[in-house]
Amino acid sequence: ARAPTSVRITGYHEFCREVPVSGDMMSFVAVMVLLGVPVMGFTARFALKPIVEAVLRLRESFDGRAEPRDVAALQARVRGLEDQLADLQTQMLRIDETTRFHAQLGRRPAGLAGPGARRT
Repeated sequence: ARAPTSVRITGYHEFCREVPVSGDMMSFVAVMVLLGVPVMGFTARFALKPIVEAVLRLRESFDGRAEPRDVAALQARVRGLEDQLADLQTQMLRIDETTRFHAQLGRRPAGLAGPGARRT
């Protein structure tokens, strides 16, 4: 075994002391640096790749460079939602007309009868 060397560590408030460092510790640190850094780099690359791609797609969509098929799909969905909204509005108007008609007749329709209403 080699004689331990010493390393000067400067800390907070300029407190200085010498820490003995053995050859085994230096070789361990060297192996960790040589193997640990690339492993952490690959891990970061694979972990961050989906996030970076999502951010780039988001930027492209705001820049107006979105793909035409994506825009067409969104336009089709909006048209479908507009059709559904128009159908709901038509149904609400029919329900309102039916309720007014039954109110003019002096009775409520069976489906709209309240808890105190008599059935005829």
